[in-house]
Amino acid sequence: MDQRLILLDMDGVLCDFAGGVAALFGQPGPRCADDAHKPLHEYLGIPKGQMWGRIGKVGSRLWEELQPLPWAEALVALCRDHGDILIATSPSLNPGSLAGKLTWMQRRFGRNFRDFAITPQKHLMAAANRFLIDDTAKHVEAFRQGGGQALLFPSWENGGLLNCSDPLALVRQALQEER
Repeated sequence: MDQRLILLDMDGVLCDFAGGVAALFGQPGPRCADDAHKPLHEYLGIPKGQMWGRIGKVGSRLWEELQPLPWAEALVALCRDHGDILIATSPSLNPGSLAGKLTWMQRRFGRNFRDFAITPQKHLMAAANRFLIDDTAKHVEAFRQGGGQALLFPSWENGGLLNCSDPLALVRQALQEER
């Protein structure tokens, strides 16, 4: 039997994208019930284009400097206990996001780290014995429709952290159930 492949999203699963963008605007990241389920630009009280315009001006630096979420290291270790991992992350339309995301991964996993895919088309990697952990519902649903297994990871952006005090326990349970 082939080794299981676990695809881990980066933004909102391993690193604090919302907090990094909020800091660009001098605001704290979302952390309470009133902040949940809001698109990030609405949380910031600005038009979506203005938010992405500022992100574009900052370029790769935003992505490079995103803080790992508190469970990031333990989540990677847990997933490695259950299979091979691949960081599967969607780029923004700005080329700086590609360079910044690569730098972020290499700083955390080593200069020679190459187990990643930068694409919004995560569903194209769906197959039996592949498991996606992502905080975006449309990626999770498309991956499942493609024949893979997937877990909607709890984040502030999707409202999942309101009812989940231990994201690692949720992942552990899902990985064990899907064996």
